[in-house]
Amino acid sequence: EVIGFEEYSAEAIMKGAGLQDRDPSLTRREHFRRLRGALLQWAAGEIEGAETWEAFNIRVRAAVTDATRDDGRVLVAASGGSIALVLMQVMDLRPDQWIEFNLQIRNASITRLVFSSARTYVNMFNAIPHLDRPDRKHAETYS
Repeated sequence: EVIGFEEYSAEAIMKGAGLQDRDPSLTRREHFRRLRGALLQWAAGEIEGAETWEAFNIRVRAAVTDATRDDGRVLVAASGGSIALVLMQVMDLRPDQWIEFNLQIRNASITRLVFSSARTYVNMFNAIPHLDRPDRKHAETYS
C-alpha cells in the first residue's frame, strides 16, 4: 500500500510548532535546527494540526507488514522520514535518533532490509552507488 509509506507533513508539523516551513529569511542550518526541534515536539505529542507521531508509526509499521507478507523481494520507494522510521522500528531507536537518520538520508539513496520470519536486519543504509562517482557528484542531494 503506497499511502502507508507516505512522508509526514513537515509543513503541518512546522505550522503546529508555530514556525514557517521553508522561511526564506533563514539559513539552511537554522531551518534544520528548527525542523529538528519541531520534530522532537511532534514525537513528544506536543504538535496539533498534523498527523500524530503515533499514527505515523502505526501507518508505516502496517505498510511494512503488508509489503513483507509474502516471501520474495520487495522494492519500496519512500521518503526519508518513512525510511528512517522503519530503521527506528527495526533497530529500536529513540525519536531523536530517528530525526538524525531522517535528516541524513540522501535523495535517491538505497536502504536495504532483510526480512525473515524471526527478524529484520539492516543490510545497507543511505547508499548511492549510482551517484558515487566524480561525474555524478553534483547529483548528490539531501532533503
